[in-house]
Amino acid sequence: MTGPNGTLPIVFVHGSRLSGTMWDPVRARCPSCRSSAPDLPGHGARRGEAFSLDGAVATVADAIRQLGGRALVVGMSLGGYVGIAAAGRHPDLVAGLVTIGAAAVPRGPLYTAYRWAFSTAGRFPRAVDRLSGWGFRRSLPPAVAAAMTAGGIDSAALPAIATQLAGLDPVGCLRAYPGPVWLAAGSRDPLGRDLDALRAVCRRGTVVRWPGRGHLDCLSDPDRIAALVATAAETATAATATPAETSTAAETAAETETETETAGLSDAAAEIADAAETATGAGTAGTGTGAEPLPPTPSSVP
Repeated sequence: MTGPNGTLPIVFVHGSRLSGTMWDPVRARCPSCRSSAPDLPGHGARRGEAFSLDGAVATVADAIRQLGGRALVVGMSLGGYVGIAAAGRHPDLVAGLVTIGAAAVPRGPLYTAYRWAFSTAGRFPRAVDRLSGWGFRRSLPPAVAAAMTAGGIDSAALPAIATQLAGLDPVGCLRAYPGPVWLAAGSRDPLGRDLDALRAVCRRGTVVRWPGRGHLDCLSDPDRIAALVATAAETATAATATPAETSTAAETAAETETETETAGLSDAAAEIADAAETATGAGTAGTGTGAEPLPPTPSSVP
């Protein structure tokens, strides 16, 4: 079940209209961890399939089983919400959860704006695909942007995604989930607006804020994300291996909050930094401004 360094495997879950290739820069910086980045229904190699939250959760659960039956789940945007749903439904499979840009409860005026944007995008999917690709290339380092588009861009599933997420109860899922949770977002990301509220319902929750970053440009620094993932994998592995020894630490962690850059979070981060020097594809500080228009354009919502 564990990787070469003894840590749990990792399942990476991509954002809307993208594919598992978006995680290639981060996965390259986690060479000691076995990992998987499956395509969700309606995305990547599964383009043309109808998207459903049930199908997306089943995809994550199947990927975990293929890796041994227990894994850390890491999701960005749509992938973060899918990860939350998977943790709520399959706590026996999800050893830990990291979400990035997925901390806005899908209710109220903001979500109404997103539903409108997604519904409009679904009427002109090819035009939105081109706009999205342009937005990625403009906002992200070349290697990161290339990974985002390598598996193709398909906006046809956006209306179904908006409809399906309306039925998700992130608060209930996180309240029921017993494992460790890291909720990360850029300080300028509107989808990070409920970070504190969601952390409060987690039994073992940690908030990570990236100053000055928006929804998309938080992906500009794969090293920073890889360091967070390494820390989470290390913590989830320890909790799984020795639950009795870590119960006190877990209770303390549930009452604390981290608002910091992820570099240096643990000894595992040093390993990630060394690996990053030889990883294929690179990209450190991004060039985007992090500004988020409301209502958001589809190119700003991976």
